[in-house]
Amino acid sequence: MGTTSPDKKPAMQARWQSALVRKEEYHLFPVLAQHGLGPESSPIAALREQHEANHAYLREMHAALARIRAGDPHAPQAFAASARDYVRMIREHIRIEDHYFQEITGVLTPEEDATLAGKMAAVDRACERGGDLRRFDSLVTEYEALTATW
Repeated sequence: MGTTSPDKKPAMQARWQSALVRKEEYHLFPVLAQHGLGPESSPIAALREQHEANHAYLREMHAALARIRAGDPHAPQAFAASARDYVRMIREHIRIEDHYFQEITGVLTPEEDATLAGKMAAVDRACERGGDLRRFDSLVTEYEALTATW
């Protein structure tokens, strides 16, 4: 498998992240709201804020890549800073999910759980058909190698 064109990476990354956000925003959070765990719930509010931050970091990295291509000598540092902040935010997001979702185990009925799992699997299949998951894994590896030299 070849590498992904640098021009296509930010768009592909945004699609993949958007799919992950859709799983929570359009499928999980509405089901939780039916059980009294709505958007005012602090873990859900934190996750939603991080979804917005995710988009901001991707825009920053995309802009820094454009500046790198234009020869801006400060752009690699800007990209690396945004990438580090993005990774920190994603790790915190996963930590919140792991902790919070352990707490809500048993909230959903078996039927709701099965329906939700089916909807999330459909999002995964859509990403896999487009090859986004494999390309995203490749992209992460490439970015890690690239930023390690800065």
